[in-house]
Amino acid sequence: MIEIEIKFRGDERLLDLIVFSLKPDYKDVFFERSGGLLLVKFSADEVTKARAKFNTITRLIQSITDIYNLTREENLFREQ
Repeated sequence: MIEIEIKFRGDERLLDLIVFSLKPDYKDVFFERSGGLLLVKFSADEVTKARAKFNTITRLIQSITDIYNLTREENLFREQ
């Protein structure tokens, strides 16, 4: 069994958005938030499966981050 931990830093709004976006589809992935840090943990049976999941999750997080930054730059967030 291969266990992977990924740590991401960012503002709390971005990390909340990442967890909210990914958690429903990745029930076998553990998401833990602490301040400005997001810890993502998962395991896989094989190296190729671990690498594939790692690549998928990091690409999704990068896409969410890009969209978040663009909307922030363009002031598209609605204040609640």
